[in-house]
Amino acid sequence: MRNLFLPIGLAMLCSLAFFESADGTQKNTDRLTSPVGKAFQIKLPSLSTSGYEWHLVSYDKKLVAFKEKHLEELPENAPLGRSAAEIFVFQGLKPGSSRIAFAQYRSWEGPEKASNKHEVEVKIEP
Repeated sequence: MRNLFLPIGLAMLCSLAFFESADGTQKNTDRLTSPVGKAFQIKLPSLSTSGYEWHLVSYDKKLVAFKEKHLEELPENAPLGRSAAEIFVFQGLKPGSSRIAFAQYRSWEGPEKASNKHEVEVKIEP
């Protein structure tokens, strides 16, 4: 009987690590602080080998400027089929707080089929 509690307890613990939004997608939120004028990066785990890509959904264009998106450079000895992280670069324009939202989906399926969502609460300091 005691052996039964361990798998059940582990299953309950693992279920607390992730939560799903109302539309069934997993949603995570991070926080970061950056000074005005300095570029900052948001690095998201990729599933590009299966066709999924992170897309920028929304951000406050008065507070931050989107500069570029690129893939992380993988070392030559990286395992075959490993996806590189997707890196979004922004720059703080003026002090304030806002949210940057991303959705991960296959481009041919569209945002309504997003498998993951990610938000970053950004605080731009003087």
